Amino acid sequence: MKTFATGATGFAGRHLAPAVDGLGVVAASDDELSSLERRLDVKTSASVGACRLVRGRIGSTRVVLARTGEGRRNAEEGIRTLIEREGVERIAIIGFSGGISPGLRPGALLVGKHIVENGDPGPDPDRVWSERIAKQIGVRAATILTVDRILCTPRSKMELWAGLSQDRPAAADLETAAMGAVAAAHGVPFVVIRAISDPAEEPLPLDFNDCLDPSGRISRARVVARAALDPSLIAPLWRLRGRARTCSQRLADAVCRTIEGEVS
Repeated sequence: MKTFATGATGFAGRHLAPAVDGLGVVAASDDELSSLERRLDVKTSASVGACRLVRGRIGSTRVVLARTGEGRRNAEEGIRTLIEREGVERIAIIGFSGGISPGLRPGALLVGKHIVENGDPGPDPDRVWSERIAKQIGVRAATILTVDRILCTPRSKMELWAGLSQDRPAAADLETAAMGAVAAAHGVPFVVIRAISDPAEEPLPLDFNDCLDPSGRISRARVVARAALDPSLIAPLWRLRGRARTCSQRLADAVCRTIEGEVS
């Protein structure tokens, strides 16, 4: 994997201060957005294809949540729906990630500084906005890797880490680069906030790539079927589910603190 240059200039070379109104928050799964959705006032919802939109407010800020579904195709279509239908002025890409750099604990938050896919740099998040958020929530800037398979073993994660410039923490997911590319193509500034669901040193309880449906989503029915055949999976899967709830709550806290900081 190629390393990438530091010192990026931010979204499309511009350093944008976000407006107070019109925030889109996009994630692949309902689990990633569930805690934030509960904090919205005056909620309405709609479905457009695989994308679920939830509109509401946090304080004086209009917020639109978009659940795209897992995988590149769903991510691209979902964030395009969010931008073209809702007219949001900026976007926060949030969700769960696997740790790539050693020492990241479950539930740790990272703010993306650079995006890398297949060794190549993707469109960078807005620099000034990202730095402001990292300072507001007290976390480090990170490299966010987009991969084409769920990384289920410590070896697969550490191989990626060995190929990176190791001057900042790193995490991996399936959708960030695709979402960022669509936002950049539409001229919408974006930031990335990710929560660590599984550290680099820890294997996932099963190979979730074997549980994907044709659309690229993790099939809960397939996961349950695997657990029924092997009851030893139940405890680690339940523990992972608890971590998902913690990550969702911390992501919601981060978004709310970001909004509060902008309007205070």
